[in-house]
Amino acid sequence: MNIPAEKELLIRMIRDTDDPQILASIRNLFSENRVDWWAALNDDLKNEILAGMDEVNRGEFVDYEDIMSKHRK
Repeated sequence: MNIPAEKELLIRMIRDTDDPQILASIRNLFSENRVDWWAALNDDLKNEILAGMDEVNRGEFVDYEDIMSKHRK
């Protein structure tokens, strides 16, 4: 990828658009106030994710290949 050429293309696209939604989306990409996805989750979801991670760490999971080998014929 040619970074300078890509930047120039993006600059031209931004300059040529009058769509406020596109401009707002671009501004949000560069915003320093971006929301951390983990912080946006409710406590129930966080607890489920953490419980799942604990199960994996304890080895309480079934390997993908094991499941697939039983169903492939």
